[in-house]
Amino acid sequence: MNEYNIVIASVGGQGGLTLSRIIGQAALLKGYRVRIGETLGMSQRGGIVQSYVRIGDTVESPIVGEGEADAILGLEPVEALRAARRYANNNTLIIVNTEPIHTITTIAGREKYPPLLDILDELRTISQNMIAINATEYAKNKGLPYSTNVVVLAVFASKTNIMEPEYYIKGIKTFVRRLTKENIELFNDVLRNVNKIMTMFSQ
Repeated sequence: MNEYNIVIASVGGQGGLTLSRIIGQAALLKGYRVRIGETLGMSQRGGIVQSYVRIGDTVESPIVGEGEADAILGLEPVEALRAARRYANNNTLIIVNTEPIHTITTIAGREKYPPLLDILDELRTISQNMIAINATEYAKNKGLPYSTNVVVLAVFASKTNIMEPEYYIKGIKTFVRRLTKENIELFNDVLRNVNKIMTMFSQ
């Protein structure tokens, strides 16, 4: 594989950085060269976080060029759209968690959070390969409210053939320090039921 570029869009506290490290570790174990970069907003919980994972046989730089993402994993709708506007093309796989996280400014009424359907409609105009799923709700229903990132990871694993699931599981074992076994079970559960989950929880 020459290269595969992933952009992970999230806010602080969602596990976006952990997700990038899980994928990076999986790729290293598979034998690929890996480069990871990140852009952080406000350091406190709720700040914007973008991570970049470049995988392949020859990659050297962690930088993903505009319009060059093969996949965007959006843990928050607005952040997914922000990333897609810059990095996606018509063939980019976009997986977006539909559960919004409101900032202090939207809670206070100083800014208006865009309607979710408007966000999803724009994402569909950017890429013909967009998957929307309420990963947060699914994780909560499984008793793992902080595992949105694992649900999104499993959907990504099911829709790509970059690596076999066992490599992602090894990455989870390395970087998910709490409830590791339960998160692996969640990952496998999503893999087994991904089409049903997409029907149940997509918006």
